[in-house]
Amino acid sequence: MQVEASSAVSPDRQGFHTHVVSQRFAVEHVIDFVVSFTTIDGTKSTVDEDFVQHLCMLLLRLVSSKDKAVRWRVAQLVGSMFNALPEETEVSDELFEKVETSMRERCADKDPRVRAWAIKALFRFQNPADPDDPVVSELIRLMSEDGDKGVRMAAESTVAPSRATIRAILDRIRDVSPEVRLHTLEVITDKVEMRWLSISQRVCTFPRPFPPPRPRKPRLCRDL
Repeated sequence: MQVEASSAVSPDRQGFHTHVVSQRFAVEHVIDFVVSFTTIDGTKSTVDEDFVQHLCMLLLRLVSSKDKAVRWRVAQLVGSMFNALPEETEVSDELFEKVETSMRERCADKDPRVRAWAIKALFRFQNPADPDDPVVSELIRLMSEDGDKGVRMAAESTVAPSRATIRAILDRIRDVSPEVRLHTLEVITDKVEMRWLSISQRVCTFPRPFPPPRPRKPRLCRDL
């Protein structure tokens, strides 16, 4: 006897989905704890630089893992820790170069989640004053060419403002994704002073329609 497939979602499948979501939240909480514990929130005490060095070097051994989830979490952990460290923290040249090299390699990863977190991890490695800085050039390339909208938005959020990067950010006003176009407005509002833009650049800020109105869009337009 042939059994007809039911279109309804089984309770077992619903339970599995809930379990997966719960696991993801649990992983995020663990990552937040590790980052907070490692960096001491950057305010409460001196960071144990040797511990940061040891932990990051251990994690970076797994950055080329065949498992995309492992690569994703390594990039997330290393990037989050580096960005949370106080400015006065000193790390070894070995670690600095290892993180930069590894994250630049992961910017070409097949998984967009890995690419997005590798981009965020490079925040402190860019030199916007240098027009030939390789990290800035890579962020501009990903912002302009990556096929995943989340990666393009991560590059926009990470890149530091300069003459070259502002032009690249403004180009995203014409992005095919309405989410990226709206995100570009947010980045311009947060990072760019209007006096830095020419009249023509200001005029070209709103050339394409945006998604349906959201509470934050009028505020963004008002700020601009």
